[in-house]
Amino acid sequence: MASRAAAMPWLPVLHDAADTAHYLGGLATSHELWLARSEQGALLGFVAFDADWIDHLYLAPTAQRQGIGSALLDLALADGRPRQLWCFAGNTSARHFYEARGFQLLEQTDGAGNEERCPDVRYRYPGRPATGG
Repeated sequence: MASRAAAMPWLPVLHDAADTAHYLGGLATSHELWLARSEQGALLGFVAFDADWIDHLYLAPTAQRQGIGSALLDLALADGRPRQLWCFAGNTSARHFYEARGFQLLEQTDGAGNEERCPDVRYRYPGRPATGG
């Protein structure tokens, strides 16, 4: 929630901390979920994805611009599959981040299809040969 508030202060807050925690807790059953933590155990960020979509990539405001987001995104893309994601149109930092990493803009909407009713954009990563072992 702190990440969204810092990056998108204009975004309506529709869910409280308890609702958000419940929703995020359920991601582990339907998504691959990777967490980044500090040496002291503080949560720095996370990525949640499935075979076709990156559904969430968030970083704590103090963890940005340290390579953590890139490392989490690399985990989501390591299998080489193409993936899509939605991003709010006004989140220019995130848009630059994804575009710099090869995501291509596919669609822009007026936000009628998301619960915040804020304009958003859909990106697609074209895929690459898998990395890792």
